[in-house]
Amino acid sequence: LDRETGKVIGYTQGLEESVATTITGPDGGFYIGHSPVRRALSKSLMGPLVNDLTGGIARYKPVNPQSLSHHILCSASIRAENASMYFNSHPDSALEDLNHIRVLLRQFNEVKPMGLYGKVSNVVDRLNPSDISAVKQLAAELNKACESTIAGSINHLAVKN
Repeated sequence: LDRETGKVIGYTQGLEESVATTITGPDGGFYIGHSPVRRALSKSLMGPLVNDLTGGIARYKPVNPQSLSHHILCSASIRAENASMYFNSHPDSALEDLNHIRVLLRQFNEVKPMGLYGKVSNVVDRLNPSDISAVKQLAAELNKACESTIAGSINHLAVKN
């Protein structure tokens, strides 16, 4: 989905529905454990009219690291802005935002987009989470990094492998 408009910009058809949790991998891909419970019931009622069950785990990997890095940086920027706004009134929430930023930037470091890696790779390591001015500086740096990245082609965001 496009983060600004909510429009669908790409999709990949899955093999099964799932009642399992979707897990995000360190490279920005995600994993879905298929549990075809509904289709198993349908197959027992309708027999050969329903395709065979597949089950298993599907992995979807990102194919556009520039676009993925753009979205990671913009998400981190939003979390940093939120942390700086609520730093004094809701410190526990701000600390969780900073933890989320660490996870996002770890993911960003796995993607290693051309020309961006060195610019933000250690930005959180320098952060003193008890210093509001440092959190505001982090928000400004991440916002600048977000604005400087180009989302690139958004026609194919993920492929299944």
